[in-house]
Amino acid sequence: IPLRLVGSEMCIRDRSVRGALPASVSSEVDRLVSADQKIQAIKLVREHTGLGLKESKDVVEAWPRPRQL
Repeated sequence: IPLRLVGSEMCIRDRSVRGALPASVSSEVDRLVSADQKIQAIKLVREHTGLGLKESKDVVEAWPRPRQL
């Protein structure tokens, strides 16, 4: 079931979305963000949250970039 965030919950969206996603999806978004594949990451966030395009884009742009070793 997709996560639905509306109203005042949008203020804490970026952190709460990451925490609400299954670990496998968060890991995939990490990988996509690291590979500069923002469009695919946005699609994945939209698919699993039900957020709109702009909201998903904002989430992905605020997504912390994994450290490169």
